[in-house]
Amino acid sequence: VGGKDGKDKADPYSGTNLKSLVIELDYGVVGVASAGPDFYVIALADATVQHGALTGRLRSLGSHVREALSQLD
Repeated sequence: VGGKDGKDKADPYSGTNLKSLVIELDYGVVGVASAGPDFYVIALADATVQHGALTGRLRSLGSHVREALSQLD
Protein backbone atom coordinates (compact mmCIF):
# COMPACT_ATOMS: atom_id res chain seq x y z
CA VAL A 1 0.00 0.00 0.00
CA GLY A 2 2.83 2.39 0.82
CA GLY A 3 5.03 3.96 -1.82
CA LYS A 4 8.78 4.42 -1.88
CA ASP A 5 8.42 7.67 0.03
CA GLY A 6 6.40 5.95 2.79
CA LYS A 7 3.14 7.68 1.79
CA ASP A 8 -0.07 5.75 1.32
CA LYS A 9 -0.87 5.58 -2.41
CA ALA A 10 -4.61 5.18 -1.71
CA ASP A 11 -4.80 8.51 0.15
CA PRO A 12 -3.61 11.48 -1.96
CA TYR A 13 -3.50 13.67 1.17
CA SER A 14 -1.36 11.27 3.20
CA GLY A 15 1.58 13.64 2.73
CA THR A 16 -0.07 16.37 4.78
CA ASN A 17 1.87 17.16 7.93
CA LEU A 18 -1.08 17.14 10.31
CA LYS A 19 -3.51 14.22 10.18
CA SER A 20 -5.02 14.84 13.62
CA LEU A 21 -4.24 16.57 16.89
CA VAL A 22 -5.94 16.46 20.29
CA ILE A 23 -5.18 19.18 22.83
CA GLU A 24 -6.32 18.84 26.43
CA LEU A 25 -7.17 22.15 28.08
CA ASP A 26 -8.44 23.06 31.56
CA TYR A 27 -12.12 23.07 30.56
CA GLY A 28 -12.26 20.61 27.68
CA VAL A 29 -10.55 19.11 24.67
CA VAL A 30 -9.90 20.55 21.22
CA GLY A 31 -9.48 18.15 18.32
CA VAL A 32 -8.23 19.02 14.83
CA ALA A 33 -8.04 16.75 11.79
CA SER A 34 -7.02 17.23 8.17
CA ALA A 35 -9.80 17.52 5.59
CA GLY A 36 -7.47 18.03 2.62
CA PRO A 37 -4.39 20.05 1.86
CA ASP A 38 -5.98 23.40 2.77
CA PHE A 39 -8.81 22.45 5.14
CA TYR A 40 -9.22 21.19 8.70
CA VAL A 41 -12.16 20.10 10.84
CA ILE A 42 -12.20 21.18 14.46
CA ALA A 43 -14.20 19.78 17.38
CA LEU A 44 -14.63 20.96 20.96
CA ALA A 45 -15.42 18.29 23.53
CA ASP A 46 -15.92 17.81 27.24
CA ALA A 47 -12.82 16.99 29.27
CA THR A 48 -14.14 13.45 29.87
CA VAL A 49 -14.07 12.48 26.17
CA GLN A 50 -11.90 9.51 25.19
CA HIS A 51 -9.11 10.89 23.01
CA GLY A 52 -9.08 7.84 20.74
CA ALA A 53 -12.81 8.12 20.06
CA LEU A 54 -12.49 11.83 19.32
CA THR A 55 -9.55 11.23 16.98
CA GLY A 56 -11.41 8.49 15.12
CA ARG A 57 -14.51 10.60 14.64
CA LEU A 58 -12.50 13.62 13.55
CA ARG A 59 -10.55 11.62 10.97
CA SER A 60 -13.78 10.11 9.65
CA LEU A 61 -15.40 13.54 9.43
CA GLY A 62 -12.29 14.91 7.73
CA SER A 63 -12.50 12.16 5.14
CA HIS A 64 -16.16 12.98 4.42
CA VAL A 65 -15.46 16.70 4.18
CA ARG A 66 -12.47 16.03 1.89
CA GLU A 67 -14.68 13.93 -0.40
CA ALA A 68 -17.41 16.59 -0.49
CA LEU A 69 -14.91 19.36 -1.24
CA SER A 70 -13.27 17.33 -4.01
CA GLN A 71 -16.54 17.45 -5.92
CA LEU A 72 -16.28 21.24 -6.08
CA ASP A 73 -13.15 21.18 -8.26
